[in-house]
Amino acid sequence: SALKNKGLARSSSLLELGLSLSTKESDLWKLTADRSRLQLVMNDLNSRIAQVDQNFRSQLLIELGAVQKTLFETDIALPSAIVQRANRQKIIGRAFDKQLAYEIKVTRVGANDVETFIASEMTRLEPGDIVEIRIAIEDAQSIEAVGQ
Repeated sequence: SALKNKGLARSSSLLELGLSLSTKESDLWKLTADRSRLQLVMNDLNSRIAQVDQNFRSQLLIELGAVQKTLFETDIALPSAIVQRANRQKIIGRAFDKQLAYEIKVTRVGANDVETFIASEMTRLEPGDIVEIRIAIEDAQSIEAVGQ
């Protein structure tokens, strides 16, 4: 303005500078408004994340409570089940300390053939082996005969 009053500046240049300054101030206020809006969105997202986390923790605690209840019920029922098992073994004529004999069959698939053999507890297994464990035939027949 002082240069214009002295005649050293043109009014059109002064007007262009004023418009440019107004445009830059407008852009600054728009960016400030966007920043505030983005902070609100960020706070909303943080709130939603906290809510989802709280819901997850609540669901986890509910499931944990159900598992603990089941474990507690199992702990209560386990001694009774052990006694029933001992009684059943006595009924079928077996001593409690005698274990049933098991038959272990392993099916091994080779490159061109399938091999099935009876294994012991010390037999090494290979990836892909199919293991079948059954009560030995003589034990199974004696259990069926007593049960009938």
